[in-house]
Amino acid sequence: IACPKLDSDMDVYTEKITALIDDSGINTLTVMMMEVPCCGGLLGVAKQAAGKAKRKIPIKAVTVSIRGEVLGEEWV
Repeated sequence: IACPKLDSDMDVYTEKITALIDDSGINTLTVMMMEVPCCGGLLGVAKQAAGKAKRKIPIKAVTVSIRGEVLGEEWV
């Protein structure tokens, strides 16, 4: 859980996600974002982390409304 608008050091999240990809052996990464514009930064952090990782995995982006409804899903 992270907030690109309110959290001061997103590099920590990038490092954690990179380690998650390389060390845990996950096969995919799903990024859930609220429909508000600032949450789009979460996908950027995930893409940056995946780019730094030794293992390559697909990333799925899920956008959720402020009421909790799934608005869209896509592989990026």
